[in-house]
Amino acid sequence: MGQCYKACYKAEEGGFWKGFTPWDFGVGAKLMEHSYIGNRFLSDILHRIYLYPMSVVWAGEYADDNIYEDCVKAEFGVNGDYDENKFIYLINETKKVFIDLSKIKKNKYGERIHPLPLLTAIGNGLGGGDYYGTCMEAIGTWAKDTIQVNYTKPNSQYSEVEYDFEESDIY
Repeated sequence: MGQCYKACYKAEEGGFWKGFTPWDFGVGAKLMEHSYIGNRFLSDILHRIYLYPMSVVWAGEYADDNIYEDCVKAEFGVNGDYDENKFIYLINETKKVFIDLSKIKKNKYGERIHPLPLLTAIGNGLGGGDYYGTCMEAIGTWAKDTIQVNYTKPNSQYSEVEYDFEESDIY
């Protein structure tokens, strides 16, 4: 059975998780139905963490963690228009690493997989529509870390990392 996900975030330690389901933006709720650069759902979350770097989790409903149930619906009001060419650096403040999103190549379907949902996913592998492919060891390693996006490359205290996420045809 397919596993649904919510994108959840919180601004401060001790705060509560809030976020959205992909259905709020008219896209599918399975992880690989909305993990591509340029969709409205992902765009809204990226815009929010640009304004305020926050802890981020892509919470699967089958995960042992209760974040999926505890995540309350955030209020709309942030402009969901996202220019994928503007915010080209995905930055993990906790780990002091960043990804240059302009280096992500298109897959065989002409899409570019965005690393944020995969790197922050909790519960991947527990349901249909989850990610199976290259770099499986990286899935979820950024969950609950403080994340931001920016158009400016981080300073020398940050190291660049690269992930080549490519879905497997067989899982």
